Amino acid sequence: MSCVVQMLTSLQHPCIAPILLFHSTDLGCVKVQSLAARGSLRDVLHASKQQSSDACALLSRESIVNISLQILRGLQFLHSKGLCHGHLHTGNILISPSGNIQLSDVDNYPLGLSSFYRPHFIHHRAVCSTLETIDVFCFGLVLWELCKRGSNNDISCSKNRSHSCDATCTDPSSYCDILPSVLPDYLDLDLRALLESILSPRALQSSLPSVQVLLNQALFQGYVLPDYNNNNNSNRTSIKLSSSMKKYLSHMREKTLTRLAVDHKQFRHEKRLYRMESMIRADSDVSQYVIERSPSLCNTRTSEPTPPGLGHASPAEHTPTSLSFSSQPSTPSGGVSERTPLNQPSPMSESEHTPQSSSSAHSDSVSQSLPPVGMNRGALLSSIQCFQ
Repeated sequence: MSCVVQMLTSLQHPCIAPILLFHSTDLGCVKVQSLAARGSLRDVLHASKQQSSDACALLSRESIVNISLQILRGLQFLHSKGLCHGHLHTGNILISPSGNIQLSDVDNYPLGLSSFYRPHFIHHRAVCSTLETIDVFCFGLVLWELCKRGSNNDISCSKNRSHSCDATCTDPSSYCDILPSVLPDYLDLDLRALLESILSPRALQSSLPSVQVLLNQALFQGYVLPDYNNNNNSNRTSIKLSSSMKKYLSHMREKTLTRLAVDHKQFRHEKRLYRMESMIRADSDVSQYVIERSPSLCNTRTSEPTPPGLGHASPAEHTPTSLSFSSQPSTPSGGVSERTPLNQPSPMSESEHTPQSSSSAHSDSVSQSLPPVGMNRGALLSSIQCFQ
């Protein structure tokens, strides 16, 4: 821990708040910094430390670019020394008495404290792949808070998203699009390009740009800051990194990335379980609905009358009732013609007792009722007389 104390107290940069005193014990750590009378960047956004976020200070484009440029310069220095901030948000970006920006809480990463935006970037493998990309992602959220002139608390899936999501954000894909579908009109093209290069779905799914790439964008062209690497400048930078501190930082980096990879894998596992449970729950709901509706459907079917021609008819319904005609009347040996009484059904064969469809029964009755082809008028009259 002594090497960490030495490194933190020796860190000097115009864009990083200096640590005047740092002391660590088994119970915790104590640090002393200069008082920031103007507060943090969050206090500036909320108009002089107001408790409510309804009244927010309006920042000009010039102020947004100047603040963003100083934040990137501080991150660039840390990354060049093998360090990272890991805890960047508007609450620890202080305003110096001269009005410059200074990054605070640089000691959180060496001490192993979790990032403020960890619930946001743990869902994206491209963000938590390196420690530098985590700082870039956090800078993108800070920039979005500056541009929209409000609290970053409403960067959530339930407000700035085209698709709906529950308040618990159980669906990880809800964080894949931090920016709203339509950006405010007051954002110019350069600010839009900078935001989309960090927070767009395409950037979060592929890879985030480095700090140096962000500094080379068109938004920062024409803004010149002092050369901090010049030893003749009063704002020169310095940091003391011993060999033991370098080994500690290397071990800390490897351990942090391993933990992030494990957490990301666990998150993806929980995401798959959530989807499977949703599918099973949907199937069970459908099955329960079918079970509840089945008795009512059966009762409805039994109570409805059977349409004619769709059900099985009784054998009596298939008995032909039409008259059959013959070309010559059949007379028995006694000279008296036999006639079948009208009130008695004619004898039926076994095939007629078999239930048939109404269409076939109707066609049979029609074929039996028609007289044979070629019957003349006289034969028809004689048949009628014989029937009488």
